[in-house]
Amino acid sequence: IVSNSGDPAAFVALRDAQEIQFLKANEAIRNDRARLAGLVRETPALQGIPMQAVSGISQDTRLANAILVRLEPWADPQEVAAAIEQWNHYRALTTAEQEEVLAKSVIDRARQQILLFRIILLAVSTVVIGLIIYTMTMEKTRDIATLKIIGAPDWRIAGLILQQAVSLGLLGYGLGAVLINLTYEHFPRRVAIWTFDQIVLLGIVLVICILASGLGIRRALGVDPTTAMSGAA
Repeated sequence: IVSNSGDPAAFVALRDAQEIQFLKANEAIRNDRARLAGLVRETPALQGIPMQAVSGISQDTRLANAILVRLEPWADPQEVAAAIEQWNHYRALTTAEQEEVLAKSVIDRARQQILLFRIILLAVSTVVIGLIIYTMTMEKTRDIATLKIIGAPDWRIAGLILQQAVSLGLLGYGLGAVLINLTYEHFPRRVAIWTFDQIVLLGIVLVICILASGLGIRRALGVDPTTAMSGAA
């Protein structure tokens, strides 16, 4: 079982959970005993308390971080929360408020971080693919000029550049899909791969390739046909 952040989680009994969380180290227990014993000696009203009771307080693990309250259908959550908050050191949250706190502190923050990472990754991928297509177009300047001399229309030349970009993107997507499907079970955190997400990613890859091919198409359409006869690249 994993938590909402992907970390391993386990279900244990309440008593075991209290022992795991609240059991102090030996040094902390010894310091607490000495501190409480000093308070007992310095406070006249506590002189009759036996030291065994003081020692038990310092290592008591029957504590709780939160208390869940289940209300009757007729009860008003806001009124009950207001009544609880009148006590010292208590903070009452309704179910709606707790869901809002959890959504803002955990879900929304992680979602924003992942969204920012995705935007940066998509921008970098677009630039990299665009530079690759532009470089490949530069290397084929003479071939493109030859196509123009024999009468090839601009849309056909642009289509060839676009096909090259899409083929490059599909090749990378295919390799990535095979790699992630073979290795996702070995990740330290849980990775859920859904078919819908893969389809959306494929669409994003195609859009990136189409946008990135713009540099190569612009370069190809600007090639002078006489370049083929001069031999210059």
